[in-house]
Amino acid sequence: MALVGGFVGRSIPCARADTVMPPTLQGPNPDMLSGGVFQAREAAGLFGPVPLRPRARAGSAGAKGQPPAVLDARVGPNVRLNDDPTDLPAGQRGQAEPHIVRSATNPSVLLATFQEGRFFDAGSLDCGYGVSRDGGFTWTRALIPNLTFVSGGRFNRATDPVAGAGPQGDLYLQTLGSVSGAFTISAVVVSRSTDNGATWSAPITVFEPPNAQTMADKNWLAVNDYPAGTPNSGRLVSTWTNFLSSPTGANLSNPIVASISDDRGLTWTPPVNITPVGSSNQGTLPLFLPDGSLAVVYITFVNPSNVALFNILCKRSVDGGRTFPDTAATVLPIVAGWDDPDVRDGVFLPAACVARQSGDLFVTYTAVVSGTPRVLVTKSTDQGATWSTPPNIVSDNPTGISVMNPAITASADGRTVAVVFMDKRNAPDRRNFVDHYAALSFDGGITWQPNMRLSDISSDIRFAAATSRGFMLGDYLGVAPPSASQPAAAVWCDTRTGDADPFTARFLLTEQADYAAWASVQAITGSHLDDQDGDGVPNYLEYVAGTNPRVAETGDDLVTRVTAPTTVDVAWTERAAVQLTFSAQGVAPTSWRFFEAGGFGLAGVAGATLPADQLPDVSPGPGRVWRGARITVEAGAAEVFARAYRHSAGLPVKASAVIATTQTDARVVNLSTRGRSGSGASQMIVGFVVDGGSKSVLLRAIGPTLAQFGPRGVLADPRLELIFGSLGQLQVFSVSNDDWATSPGVNAALFSRLGAFPLPAASKDAAIFQTLPPRAYTAIVSDPSNNGGVTLVEAYDADANPGTPANPRLVNVSTRGEVGAGDNALIAGFVLSGTQPRRVLIRAAGPSLQGLGVTGVLADPVLTLFRGSTEIAKNDDWEISRSGAAVAATAQKVGAFALTAASLDAALLITLAPGTYTAVVTSADGGTGIALIEVYDAD
Repeated sequence: MALVGGFVGRSIPCARADTVMPPTLQGPNPDMLSGGVFQAREAAGLFGPVPLRPRARAGSAGAKGQPPAVLDARVGPNVRLNDDPTDLPAGQRGQAEPHIVRSATNPSVLLATFQEGRFFDAGSLDCGYGVSRDGGFTWTRALIPNLTFVSGGRFNRATDPVAGAGPQGDLYLQTLGSVSGAFTISAVVVSRSTDNGATWSAPITVFEPPNAQTMADKNWLAVNDYPAGTPNSGRLVSTWTNFLSSPTGANLSNPIVASISDDRGLTWTPPVNITPVGSSNQGTLPLFLPDGSLAVVYITFVNPSNVALFNILCKRSVDGGRTFPDTAATVLPIVAGWDDPDVRDGVFLPAACVARQSGDLFVTYTAVVSGTPRVLVTKSTDQGATWSTPPNIVSDNPTGISVMNPAITASADGRTVAVVFMDKRNAPDRRNFVDHYAALSFDGGITWQPNMRLSDISSDIRFAAATSRGFMLGDYLGVAPPSASQPAAAVWCDTRTGDADPFTARFLLTEQADYAAWASVQAITGSHLDDQDGDGVPNYLEYVAGTNPRVAETGDDLVTRVTAPTTVDVAWTERAAVQLTFSAQGVAPTSWRFFEAGGFGLAGVAGATLPADQLPDVSPGPGRVWRGARITVEAGAAEVFARAYRHSAGLPVKASAVIATTQTDARVVNLSTRGRSGSGASQMIVGFVVDGGSKSVLLRAIGPTLAQFGPRGVLADPRLELIFGSLGQLQVFSVSNDDWATSPGVNAALFSRLGAFPLPAASKDAAIFQTLPPRAYTAIVSDPSNNGGVTLVEAYDADANPGTPANPRLVNVSTRGEVGAGDNALIAGFVLSGTQPRRVLIRAAGPSLQGLGVTGVLADPVLTLFRGSTEIAKNDDWEISRSGAAVAATAQKVGAFALTAASLDAALLITLAPGTYTAVVTSADGGTGIALIEVYDAD
């Protein structure tokens, strides 16, 4: 990233000659405008043509296929603020510029607001909000009622949203509304809710100019939420910038003004000037102090032609916003701001907060320091009269890496301070991806801890709205302060879904990143032995794995059942955590037990032999690295749950090795796959592996008889060919069949013995019965007519006693076919015989098949597993699961080809009781293509 002259300069575009410029915008630099108003006016062509900026789709670093980063234990899950409102037109649903507040009367209530929807020009369509009543875990969301035409209101557009909360529990939303055109005339309006956001008043006008010679811009709202009886409790103050011009379009000035309401937003005083007439200002931040006075932080441009050079000033109104002194205190003189070359950011906009009890004021902003963008903080302990110098650098971004749009909050006593900001340190190209980070100080802003990441996926800015000033995620983001019962909460706009959406994360302002901090930010109830989400994994192992303890993950366990006498070996060489549970026949399971270096330890177990009923209880104590153990089950059957995780720099990272598996009597004895078989690459292909000796196998390709079960467009005359080896290998064995009744050894009695449904004697279905030596085989279904159609392909273990452990077995069965919609979906059924559970690996491969030379693959398969009609497990992207690393290790162990890292293939590693199961492969994006479904014996 090139830094030029301390900041990246941008030329000021000129208005088109054939466009009528509103008087208020004929003089000022358009870069002074807020992002929302700039976008709207740019749409009208007032600042020149908008260059076409390609929006990324393929190759972006998004959530699809990519496992989220393991965040610091003090950071909660990234939560999307629910679905986009259905009132928004399709294709116009991106969000930008979020803000958030916490209710002082009920700290579990959070109110967030943001721009909603985009016009073709990227200007915002409306403004919306989200309300959480549980501290940020779940959200309700909607457009602000009766604001714009979209939501039943009178305004053409809305932008610059900001939230507030009052001491009575009221919630407030303030925006700019476009009265005429695309903000030729703009009004400042406020909506109020008295029921925690369930309903809202119609927008109340704070200020509406009489003509286009005054344009209101960059509004902000302060609500005095100190308790009743304190000075000015409940007062609302709205501030904004008025761009003033003469009737001929000459720019007069852009002063900052304020208006107050003492009746909870119903009526407002005429605006009073905060800054003198003739000055060039922007970006007000009003803040109520504990004594009821009002501090207002704002900026004055040093040279209006350069928005990246400004002074930060502060004025204190002793009467709570009614009047302001003539002279301002200087927070910082002549700041060389940072303007990111790729993002429409808040280059000249600081952020500020007040410590609720101490009254300390904090201001944060971005500037170029020694050639690199940095986030800085300064502090006032005397109500804004003086400020600490030099300001402290709080971001530890690498040299030359961009940071922008900081927001700040503090604990009530002012000792703990948090700044959140956008950061490009994880961008693979150093420019087109952003994350959100937090910087923490525990000594009142003097020293700062290493930054911690809040977003678990990097956002590709090219998914956001494009403007001539960069991609628009907003001029600002937001952070809500902590309370005695709730951690801080950040809000930002994130493009992981392919469009900009509002996301939040709770984070704890504490120095120690341990289980206690994690449990607090996750709002865990009960002990580390409890299972918050009921998914069979106790809280402590969710902490170790870095998974969400409030969302049940399915189909990703490493459970196996062993029959005594047997021995389970567990060994590893890295720091690890392991969970074991044993239960003897007729005896209730014992408690969960944990072993982890650094927290929970078990002394002297290396090489030990411990009966199942003599496992010692484990309590927190000095941590020890457990490098190996041998557990002997002496009587009865036992379930063994084992998970291992490698640690790196104190943070848990999923391990790449599978622990301790033993054989059971369960066997995969049947695989049946239904899908469309065509010609060429669209032929259905079944692969299977015989292990441990020769095995009798029945294969069937059913088309005509399938029609009686409902499918339409069946394959009229399937032909089945069985070859030794895989496609492309030397074929030393081959047998084929066209009509099943002509196939040696195939008869109705065989079907009956194996539980296969009967076939009419004269049907055109195909079948093969063979006793096969141990090796890999491939069966191909073709269509002599080349018309294609729906086909059911079945592979049966045809031995008389397939469940006997000593017998040879089918260790892998798979089918490659075409995935479509409805009857053309790829549906695989399989049967586990025996009396004990068996661990299996099930995969739905699409994108990774390209590496094997297959074309026309299914781009984004989804794998869903059913027992009967009950869904028991589901996966979309194979690495986004609790045990993505274990899936990869298991595939290597069983000899399966590796799935591509971050691919959109799907997989499940799961232990299943004997029975009949159905795995359905569908498309996440509605597409069609070739997919491979595989079932592996993973024990």
